Amino acid sequence: MSATPQVDSSGSGSSGGGVTSLYRLFESEFFNVWMCLTYLTKYAANPALGPYLCSRLYEFGQAEIEQFIPQLCNLYFVSCPASETALERFIVDSASTSLHLALRLWWLLDATATDPLNPPESCAKAMRLREAIETAAINARSPGLRSPNPSRPETPTRSSAAALPPSSPSSAPTRSRRRSSPPAVALPILCPEMDSEARARALQAQAMETVLAKHRRCRYFGDQVGWAKQLCEVALELRRVGPSRERRQEMLGSVLEQLDCTLREKRVYLPLCCGSEAPHLRVVRMVPSESRVLPSRER
Repeated sequence: MSATPQVDSSGSGSSGGGVTSLYRLFESEFFNVWMCLTYLTKYAANPALGPYLCSRLYEFGQAEIEQFIPQLCNLYFVSCPASETALERFIVDSASTSLHLALRLWWLLDATATDPLNPPESCAKAMRLREAIETAAINARSPGLRSPNPSRPETPTRSSAAALPPSSPSSAPTRSRRRSSPPAVALPILCPEMDSEARARALQAQAMETVLAKHRRCRYFGDQVGWAKQLCEVALELRRVGPSRERRQEMLGSVLEQLDCTLREKRVYLPLCCGSEAPHLRVVRMVPSESRVLPSRER
């Protein structure tokens, strides 16, 4: 249960009723991800409500969060400093618990960071968050960030949100709340009867398993990212060939044959589906004969 909102009785009646009804909505069973992001967009500049709504995001399951990944990234770029740190913490924490979610976030941020039309400050923010997500996904923990306790998000006081207008929220479908938790860390089985040598062997085995697990995650993450970058490089190379569609088609077939050989050593899939609901279908091979270069009008 969340903490009960603290309402300052010194405010005016109309404003107090609006703030009270707003808090009542946040604590009701109708409050969902869409409403949380909507109010976070509206009150991102509020130093109390912004971090509070970011902490409430920890209550939702991965399937619910995945539906709003583009909105989360866009909100990160336009959010005010009052909410930016808390929202960044939530995004990185989410990436540390799911490689699938981390890959989808990484793709969007990489597209923003490498777009020459974006402002330099947006590219810098995207690169910083992209690197933090990659580190969190490989290490299975957030680098340098401590997530708030998701079971007890701090509720802002009435005095810190005094300028809020009255709210008339609409109803939304009910849902079952799921509170996320940090990734569990496996501990070695240590019995009181163990001697010092047995304890040392158990700790050494645990340390080796941690290193191997990190290596597997690193290789898996690198395979997905590397394969996607190879496809992007193929598209850029086709643009430099020239207007001849026949030459582009010939080059596309030869390049896809080379990429098809590399798939035998990798376990690649496209993280476009909702990871908690659909199975991950591995890309087994690429068929150059089925490829086609589209002209500009058909693209």
